[in-house]
Amino acid sequence: MRYLFILLICSAIHNTYAQKADTFHVFFPVAASTLSVNGKQTLDSLLYNDIITKGRKVGLIGYADNTGTDSINNPLSLERAKTVANYLQYMGIDSTDIELVTGKGAIKRNTQQSYPADRRVDIIPGGFKIYPSNTKTEISEDIAALQKLTTTERGKTISLNNIIFLAGTPEILEESYPTLQALTKILKENPKIKIRIEGHVCCNAAYINSNEPIRERNPNSKAEQARAEQTLSDRRAYAVKKYLTSHGIDESRLSCLGFGTKVPLLEADGKTMNPRKNRRVEIRIMEK
Repeated sequence: MRYLFILLICSAIHNTYAQKADTFHVFFPVAASTLSVNGKQTLDSLLYNDIITKGRKVGLIGYADNTGTDSINNPLSLERAKTVANYLQYMGIDSTDIELVTGKGAIKRNTQQSYPADRRVDIIPGGFKIYPSNTKTEISEDIAALQKLTTTERGKTISLNNIIFLAGTPEILEESYPTLQALTKILKENPKIKIRIEGHVCCNAAYINSNEPIRERNPNSKAEQARAEQTLSDRRAYAVKKYLTSHGIDESRLSCLGFGTKVPLLEADGKTMNPRKNRRVEIRIMEK
């Protein structure tokens, strides 16, 4: 009966996964690397809906919150990722399909407060692939957009489509460098311009909590998903800022802000644009 109930819940949320997310998350209690009931049900639902499936790569990255020391958090984050990997293998996923299992330690914050959304494993369906792109075309479009930076009104944004990140992470991929180099050059030539780097992630998919009927789903779980998306967009914006400062742009000219999935790009018919377009960085002119 319990198995039937879980199947019914998984079936009911199938439409939630019609548009697959950039990253899914399994959350852990404080100082723990053991899967909770909710964590297992999250993974069961991803398996049932073929988000994680045999023959398809998946990447796992573990994290800890900003309490404790690196000597505690680094192995704890790795153990969390290993726990998820072990469960997936127990459920029939081949070890060769689990592309990477790693721990990144604590998510650094300017406070010692514990954030539940930081105690997690990120699950990246499809693995750590470079998303296909018309790279030369997009680089040309980005450079053409950046050439308008000096004439763009204060407060307006320029969207850059070829700043690309490793899926589920703030790691900038090499194909992004021509766009970043062009941005660096223009900022050096125009020292009065100050910008805000704005990060966005794609695909707002609700976090699963199938421990209760859908109508009674814990709103805190959804809030944790939103915080995880917010954190990823913050870190991607900061990664761009770090690139610029490391290449000679004064930090006082740069600020950064993440928006999670709250500001999707829309097609003319009101539908959300494809994930690649929404996994983007925008440059907002703050001062000229």
